[in-house]
This record gives sequence, structure tokens and C-alpha cells, in this order.
Amino acid sequence: MTIFSKLFFDREDEQLLELVSDVLKGDTASLDPLLSRSLHPRGIKELAASRGLRMAGATARLSESFSSGGAEERIAALRSLRDEVLLTGGLNRHNTARVLIQIMKEIVARMRSGGTDTTTLLRLAHDFRLATTGKPRLIRKELIRRHLLEMPEEWNQYAFDHHVHDASSKGRKNPSQLLLDASLKGIRQLTVVYYNTLAPAVIEELLTAGRILDMEIQVAIEFAVPFRDRYARITWEPRGFEDKNVVLRFLQNKAVRQLLEDGSEVVRWKEKYVFAVLDTFNDTHRHELGKQAGCEIPPCDRTEFLKFVGPGQPSLIHLASFIRATLPPDCDISLQKIIDSCLLPKCNPQLPDPGDPHNSDASRPALLRTTLPGLLARLRHLQPTSGFTLNLANLSPQDMLELLYLSGGGITHIEAWNLKNYGQFSANRPGACSRELNDEASERCLRHFFTLAGNLQRALSRDNAIALKQVVRDIIDDYTVSLHKKEQEVVATKTGQEELLAMKQRSLDLLAILHNLQKFRNFYSGHLLGSRIGSSSTGRAADYFRGMGLVVIDTLPHRVQREVRRECREGKRSLTPARATLIRNQHTIARQKGQKDKSWTDWSLTEIRLNFAGNGNITTLGGIGAEHDHPAPWYRYLNSHLKNVLKITIGFIPAMLTFMLTKDWWLLAWFGAPLWFTITGLRNIIQSVLGGGGLRRSPLLPWNSFISWSRISDSLLFTGFSVPLLDWLVKTVFLDHGMGVNTTTNPLLLYAVMGVANGIYISSHNIIRGLPTIAAAGNIFRSILSIPVAVAINGGVAALLGSLGVPGIDAILQRWAAIISKFASDCVAAVIEGLADRRSNTNTSLSVFRSKFNQIFSLYANLELLLPDTRLPALLDNPESCEVELCRASPRDLRHLIVNALDIMYFRFYLPRGVRALHELRREMSPEECAILDRSQLILSQWQKISRLLVSGSIGAHFDKMLSFYLNNRQSYLREIPLHVQESEETSPARQDH
Repeated sequence: MTIFSKLFFDREDEQLLELVSDVLKGDTASLDPLLSRSLHPRGIKELAASRGLRMAGATARLSESFSSGGAEERIAALRSLRDEVLLTGGLNRHNTARVLIQIMKEIVARMRSGGTDTTTLLRLAHDFRLATTGKPRLIRKELIRRHLLEMPEEWNQYAFDHHVHDASSKGRKNPSQLLLDASLKGIRQLTVVYYNTLAPAVIEELLTAGRILDMEIQVAIEFAVPFRDRYARITWEPRGFEDKNVVLRFLQNKAVRQLLEDGSEVVRWKEKYVFAVLDTFNDTHRHELGKQAGCEIPPCDRTEFLKFVGPGQPSLIHLASFIRATLPPDCDISLQKIIDSCLLPKCNPQLPDPGDPHNSDASRPALLRTTLPGLLARLRHLQPTSGFTLNLANLSPQDMLELLYLSGGGITHIEAWNLKNYGQFSANRPGACSRELNDEASERCLRHFFTLAGNLQRALSRDNAIALKQVVRDIIDDYTVSLHKKEQEVVATKTGQEELLAMKQRSLDLLAILHNLQKFRNFYSGHLLGSRIGSSSTGRAADYFRGMGLVVIDTLPHRVQREVRRECREGKRSLTPARATLIRNQHTIARQKGQKDKSWTDWSLTEIRLNFAGNGNITTLGGIGAEHDHPAPWYRYLNSHLKNVLKITIGFIPAMLTFMLTKDWWLLAWFGAPLWFTITGLRNIIQSVLGGGGLRRSPLLPWNSFISWSRISDSLLFTGFSVPLLDWLVKTVFLDHGMGVNTTTNPLLLYAVMGVANGIYISSHNIIRGLPTIAAAGNIFRSILSIPVAVAINGGVAALLGSLGVPGIDAILQRWAAIISKFASDCVAAVIEGLADRRSNTNTSLSVFRSKFNQIFSLYANLELLLPDTRLPALLDNPESCEVELCRASPRDLRHLIVNALDIMYFRFYLPRGVRALHELRREMSPEECAILDRSQLILSQWQKISRLLVSGSIGAHFDKMLSFYLNNRQSYLREIPLHVQESEETSPARQDH
């Protein structure tokens, strides 16, 4: 072992990487049993595989492509991954979960790509293990390093994206991957857009994944309708469905299936164009492009291209990405260069332009010939509550006005802002705002366009006739300016008469809208013309665009709001020219007597409006910049044991120097610092053990299993610096020398000032470490309580020394005043923080038991329906008969029954404060629920069946620890089951075992 490996990283980091490597080299199916929904992450499967291994297996399974199938496996992996990080977390569980999953994704991605940089992998493994502690300050740093915004732990942020793509259209990720990444960013509402058609199986996976991740998912299909010399893009959002099953039944409707088939015809027609462009590239463009770049570009193989696209719809973006991926190493050609010089219709004039509705291609599908009113009528007939969004890309204000009028009020939303369409490299900007314009001209153009578009939207939404007339006139006047410029151009060049005539005719069409303004107004009378904001993210984000997601800044924690606005000012994050108006809602559910009411807040959207005044409140969730702008300092990766020793040493030095330089009594000079550190260390150990159960803890939980040595070393680091503060600065310099206050003159004031000073110091470093504000405030309260304790100890020591006839009592007490104050403070802290640890452990155990109880009661209900002719309580009272009956009727339910019982048994022995939590829950439950719970445990008496189940690998390949735990503890556990159930169980033959 090298010196480097001894100083940096831990053996556990290497073990984690070895486990992940084993998973990726082998078959991830070996971990599939651990992904079962019935296995709780804090339950029996902890004995089968470590948390890191289970997360690695789930992450690897999630990243499997569509080509390998496995939607059910991906869903199971997603649910397991969610449970691993959310059902085992504490107060900071949501942000901790995001960090843990993101780091594990990076580890799996690097290993799968064949990365050999061992140091980088060890850094990631060490980051992962540190993040499992959930320390707030550490989690915030990790979020910043990975370009993730910190979200409120209430998980009520208004974060959304109204336009993203998965691998079924032009995206890169399967539905489960897409939603997991969206959840990592903090997105709560997501609209996934497909082109012309979709696959019901994909939608089922998408909606199931959304329910698992508690996300609101909207499925949408984008259609193109002919409009003048181009296609306008309309996104259909079928809404009003109660759940996933209703959506799937809707997709099986005959008329819907016909629509999807018509859309598939459009997809096939566009594929032919892409293949024709591919052939042209092979024949012509690759030679020209290679000559410009000074390299030889190989031809593109159609079969390989289709493999590259996967289940998606082949597009020019796919083709450009494929070409770039097949370039030789000496060819450095950008994606945009390939598109601009080879793939656009202007580069291939011999091919019919698919973006021109008037091209001569007779094979153009019927759906692309359907007008806007005809398409809206067809879609509304399928689902009357549908929403329709007009995409403003490549449209002018005049286009928007005409399309809204033609829709007859059918268009319900406009895509007010799209991060990709209006980005600096986009060719799809509105109107004449092309990317050929310089930045200043492009900004003016966009501002002008969206001012007109926003005014039109507000006038229609607010049913303001005066404002509507004014904005329509403004749009017409804007067009008149272009018309006059065209007339001057025709006079000067003597060409373009046909285009001029078309423009004059359009001017008359716009005036017709002005003359039918009341009709136009009535279209939107009574309902808003809403806004949509999206990213068009495909999972192929470039360096300048960091993926999907937007968030309303006002719904983030206050600290994050300040940081986000600073980043927007510095150009590190994009602030959209839009402002959302939200309403904060407060909800309360009254609980039973003796239980605390459940309260939470959320946000509801009133409107989103464009705002170029610079006071928008919607920002991107992804930052702008390199992936690793915030490298961690080198000392972060020191060996944990070495790091703990260094922390203690750094804290011990000022403490030791203070006692040695200020005390003339050898006992305090040499042993004051060790005594100070002993008080703090013992207090941390005692409060942790007591918080975990104390002397009544489970015999399977040793006392040191409750102790965090990292937490103790942090405490000792900061307590060391409190010695010069309390003993020298406050007690000696300020009180004794400055004010003449000591244990002789005024012991109460002495200990009061020292207690308050200690409280301020502790609260300050609590805030620096990123602990919750309530914890910092609690330490002020603790210090106040320690004052009378310190005075009492001072009096007791004085009385004791006086009874022993010790001379110079006042001088002795003055020397020991700081230690007395410290001892009093730590005594109070041991009680307060011990109770807090106990409550925290109890709450965690309550949450774990509740989630498992829900599974038990759900299984019981299923069994009642499965066995209508059987008295289920009587069957469960006889485990042997229960095993036989369920083996016949439903082996899967028998397995779930056994797994649930094993999990409850594991909780009983391994959860800190698990027994207390179980007793609390039993008091809340009805007698019938308690009976169901107790009877469900009797199946554990069937030791032969359960042993065979474990040995078979049905709950995990590594069964030895699970089997040993079960066989060693089942009898003592079964004896704890209440007598009214136990009696019937003890009479069963299965109990007559050795």
C-alpha cells in the first residue's frame, strides 16, 4: 500500500467501487430480487447487500436502453432507488437523496464508459459516503458542485418544464431515466412532447415513473399544420384523466389509434427525407466538409444510423450527431457546422423541402394537409378538455395573430419562451430574429416581438377590448412598415412583384381581423390564453445550455434565492423574461387527540406573463459553464481516520496552550485540556447511546453502532477553540480583570456571562456548519439553562471543599470556573440533545414502520379478495395451512407475506428506538389492525419454508446473513407476539421444531 493510499481515501471507498464494478461486469439481474417492492430499504435486504451496491444495481438497470426492453425492470429499479434514498433519510432527505443519486450515476457512467482514472472514481466514492451523513453544509456544497439548486425540504417548489423529449422522439433517455433526471433537478411538473404519434407502452412507463417520483406528468403530441409558406406547430395536451389506466384506455380508442397511425405515416415520410439527406451527404457533402476540415470523412451507414437513433424518430439532429460521432479523431467539426453546411434544406435544393407545405411532393401525408381548424376539431372530438399550445418558433406577431383568430379560440396556450429556440445558437427564433443578427439587434428584435405577443396575450386573457384593438393595430402597423420596405425594394430592383402582391393581400387579411374584433374577443371571453415555458431538452445539452427545467425563484429557500439572483447578474444562470404570479396555499389536516396536526404549504399558478423589464422571477435549473466549476479541496479526501485525528489535534492545540500558558497549578496546566475534551467526548457518546435506546436497546445493536466518530471529531474541533474564548478572554480578561467579577464577588453573573458567551459561540459554529436555525437557537436556550446548573455545581464544590477543610476555596473555584461552566453546559446538552436524538430515531422508526404497515394491510386486503370462501384470520392463525393454501392460490403473495414479516422482525431488532416506535403505533391502531399485524407475523414459524426461500436466492444472492439472523432470533421474536394470537400459533405442528 502506497503512502498516498494511506493518507487519502478509505478502504470503504475501494470496497464501494469494487461492488459497483462487480455489478456492472456481471448480470444486473442478480440484484433484481432486491428491487422487489415488498422489500423495505431498511429491512432484511440490508443483510443481503450494502446500500451502495443496491443503488448501483438500480442505477445500472435504469440506464438500460429501450433496445433491451425491460420497462418493468426499470420501473422496479426506479422505485427501489427512490426508496433507498428517501425512506432512509432524515431532515435533509430530499436534497441528500438528489446528491446520492447524482454521484452514483456519475460512478456508473464512468465505469461503463471504461474510465480508468482510479483517483477520480475514488473521489466520487468518497463523496458518496460523505453525502450519506446528510450534513447540511456538505450537501449544499455537493449541490453547487453538480449544478443542482437546493430545494426546500418541504418539496413544494414550483419547478417545471413544459417541453422535453424522451428517446421515443428525439431525446436520448428512456422515460424512467428522463423522469429521474428531472427529479434530481427538482422538477415537479413535466410535459413530455412527442412528434405526431406515440407508443402506449412508453406512456405507461412514463406515467408510472411519474407517480413513483411524485411528479405531475402531462403527455403531449406536437403536430404541424400548413400556414402560408410554412408549417405552424401545435402541441396537443389531452387532459382530464383520473389516472394512468384511464389514459391507457383512451389510447386504445379506435379514433385515437387512427390518429396515431396517421401520425406514424408522417414520421415515415420524414424518415425518407432524412435518409435522402444521408445519401446526399455520403455522395457530396462529406467530401466538401472533409476538404474544409483537412481530413477524410467516412460514409455513414444507414443501419448503424438506425441503431444510433434507437427507438426514436430519425431527424436531422440525430443525423448530425451521428456524423459527428463517426468523425475520425483528427476531424474537429462542430455539430452546428455539420447542420449549416450539409443538412439544411438550402444545402439540398434537389430534395423537396419538408418544411414547405407547397412543395411538389405528392406523397405528403394527409395529416400534413389538415388545416388548423380541422385539426383542432378532430382533436377536441377525441378529448373535449384538451389544451392546445401554439409554438412561436419561426413565427411573427402577424402569424400569431392570424393563427389565434383561425383557431376560433381553440388555442389555449402559447409557448411564451423556449430556452433552446431562443438560445444564442438557435435557428428557430421568432420572426426575423435570426441568429445572423448581432447580439444587440437580435435582442431588440426579440424584445419587440415578445412585447407585441405579450400585449396580445394579456388583452385577450383580460377581455380588454381597448387594449385588444390597440395591440391588433400595433401588429398591423408593424406589418405595414415591412410592406413599405418591400415596395421600395421592388421599385429599386424591379423584382419580387408576386411576393409584394401576397404581402398586400395579407395586409387585407389582417385588417379583416381588426374589423371583426368583437368576434375575435368573444373567442377568448371567459377563459385565459395561458403560457407555456419549456426547454425542448433532449438530453444532449451543449456546454452553453445545461439541460431541462425552470423554477420560480420565489418558491426556493431565501438563501438560495439570493444566490440565484447573484448568478443571474453574473451571467452564470439564465433569467427568463417572464414573471409568474403564484398563490401560496396553507393546508392542515387535524389528527386524533394527542397527535400533532399535519400542516404543509404549496403553490398554485395564477399566470405567467412575459416581462422584459428585468424583474422576471423564472430561472433555469441548470447553470451555464463547465461541468466541474467547483472542485473540492484536496483535504476533503483525506483518510477519514486521519481527518478525525487532525480535527481533534487542531482543536486540542489552542486548548492545551491556553491551559499551559494561563494556569500556574500543574494539574490544570497539564490535564485541563484533556479533561475539557473528555467532558465533550463522553457527552457525545452518552447522548448518542441514550438516543438510540440506552440500556434497553436491542441486543443486536452494540453501543458503538449509534456513534458517529466524525460528529464527535467535529464537536471536539470546535470545543477546543472555546477554551481560549471562555477561560481566558471571557473569564479572565473581560470579567475578572475588566469588571472584577469572579466566583467570590458574583458567581451568578460570572456563570451567566460565560454561559451566554458559550451559547453564542456554539450557535455561531452551528450556523457556519449549515445546521438548521432551530438547532442554533436551541443552543442559546441550552446555555441559559446551564447557568443555574453551573451555580449549583459551584456551590456544591465549595461546600464539599469547605467540609474537608481545604484552604483557598475561592481561588480554586476561580481556576476551575471555565471547566465547571463547560461541565454544566454539557450536562444540559446531554439531556436536550439526547432527547432530540431519541425523538429523531423514534420518528425515523415510525416512518419506516408506517410504510411497511401500509404494505401489510394492502396485502391483507388482496388476500381477502383472492380467497373469498376463506376466513382469513383463521387461516393466518394456522401458519402451516396458510402456507399450503397460498402456495396453491398465489405463491407471489406468500412470498410477500414472508418478506413483510421478515422486515418487521428486522425492524424490531435493528431500528434504533424501534420497539418504542412499534408500541406508539400499536396505540394508534385499532384492535382489528393490531390483530392483522400480529397474525401476519405467525408465518415466521414456518422455518423450513422460509429457509428454502432464502437459500434459493429469492430475496438476494447473498443469503447467509439473512438466514443466520432469522434462525437465531425467530423464536424469541415469536414469543413477543400478543397471547391472543400466539396461543393458536403455538399449537400448530410447525412449532414443534428443534
